[in-house]
Amino acid sequence: MGCGVALVLLEIVLRVASLAPPRGLHSVNESTYKSIPGIWSPGQNFIWKELSPFPYHVSINSLGYRGTELQRDKQAGEFRVFVAGDSYTFGSYVNDEETLPAQLESRLAGRCAANEVSVINSGVPGSSIPTQMNMIERGLVLKPDLVALVFHNNDIENLVDPLWDRIAENRASKSKFPVSVIWPLIRNTATWNFYLRTREIARSREIAALNPDFNDQQLNEGADSAMTRKLKALYMNDLYALADRLREQNLEFVFIVYPGHHNVREVQSNDLPVWAEKTGMAGNIPTLNLASALRQGLGDDVDAGYLLPHDGHPSKLGYQLAGEVMADYLLQQTGLKAICS
Repeated sequence: MGCGVALVLLEIVLRVASLAPPRGLHSVNESTYKSIPGIWSPGQNFIWKELSPFPYHVSINSLGYRGTELQRDKQAGEFRVFVAGDSYTFGSYVNDEETLPAQLESRLAGRCAANEVSVINSGVPGSSIPTQMNMIERGLVLKPDLVALVFHNNDIENLVDPLWDRIAENRASKSKFPVSVIWPLIRNTATWNFYLRTREIARSREIAALNPDFNDQQLNEGADSAMTRKLKALYMNDLYALADRLREQNLEFVFIVYPGHHNVREVQSNDLPVWAEKTGMAGNIPTLNLASALRQGLGDDVDAGYLLPHDGHPSKLGYQLAGEVMADYLLQQTGLKAICS
């Protein structure tokens, strides 16, 4: 009885103090994972208060991806673009229709009236290329015509602790009794989400302690510590393996580099977006670095393209600019050129 009262009081305190959102985004259990290509539990539709200044609408379609409904079978004349990446692709802190994939679809639809263009958002926050490669592999059942991989600076850092294995562990644990019974009851509570947040912080600190020669400043400056060089090599090898895999499938592949605000504000020869662009081009992968276009579009107000000062993710305006430039690039450099004006 006392324990129950304590939990109720804790839940109230966490909600009132906005220390944790009352609900969050849920990934699938084992049985659902086997039946759909996406990894988010279908049918979720809620306002996510993950960061209190930026509540945002998230909906998950029947295939386990963020955004509008999509049929499993491709329709006649439909052109499908499958976009993989991290939170910059998923669209953390902006509504469904404001994400990069949604902005891209809107702009392509306006210029491809004779053909239906569908853009699939397979972004996974906190992920790097191993998770994104798995998302692409699973998404091939949807018969995409074009695959786009979006790189952001922290894709290098996130290679230290690959997310895909943690997702698999989570999926397995909540699919077994007694967690399979308890989890549906607690998943939409602030207490549970507070536990997840503190666990993630603890994991991040543990990783940082194990890798003292690698930190955020090195990331932003593109400094080449031994750890950074190792992670860059890992990323490059996976990128080239992915490109080879998609060539085998006769699928077009483009590499999109979405820089953080530091890299848009200042032109640096050794920053990670520059490295990523050079790496993509060296592998004969069509590559677009959005830095120049964002500098031009945002001018002196770089902050307007991001959710600063509270957070460094792109804003609606940032995604609008990026979506427009990306659409122009795809219409000039890919098979979309033949079917769109």
